[in-house]
Formats: sequence, C-alpha cells, structure tokens
Amino acid sequence: MTTRISISEQGIRIRVAAVFATEIPYREITGVSVGPVTGLREGMGLRILPDGTGYLVGGPSVRIECGRTAVLVSCSSPDRLLDALAPHLSAASGS
Repeated sequence: MTTRISISEQGIRIRVAAVFATEIPYREITGVSVGPVTGLREGMGLRILPDGTGYLVGGPSVRIECGRTAVLVSCSSPDRLLDALAPHLSAASGS
C-alpha cells in the first residue's frame, strides 16, 4: 500500500491505496508540520482519527492543519514535503 501526494498550483492531493483520495486547497491550510511515526496501532488506509482524518500506510507522516481539524498523511520524506509546500502556503497567506 502506498500514499501518493501531488502538489499543484491550487492545493495538495492525497491518495492512499489507489482508492481513498482528498484534495486540500492551500487557502484551507492553517499549518503543516512533521507528524508522528505511525504503525499498527493507527492502522492503514483511510482512518478516522480523534482530531481529523488519516491517510496512512505506516512510517513517518506530515500533519496538515485545516482550521479545527487536521489531515495526517504518511510520507517517507516529511521535510521534503514541507519544503515543497512552503512557497504555496506563503503565497496563499499573502505574505
């Protein structure tokens, strides 16, 4: 099972297990950070979490804050994803 993350001019698209997908527009993102390392306890696939939704396959993750909820997505290189998102998020916030 894999997670595919695509970055476009409008937002980030996440797909796990070639079945579950979501798209998050940059204007809805209030923060991003390195998330926890996930495993059997959190499960795999689309997961309902206490404070949001998970697109998980185990291993490192990135947490995407969207107001009062969050999306946790498995990502083999969290720092690389954060670096790739940074210019889009600063543009969306107007800074």
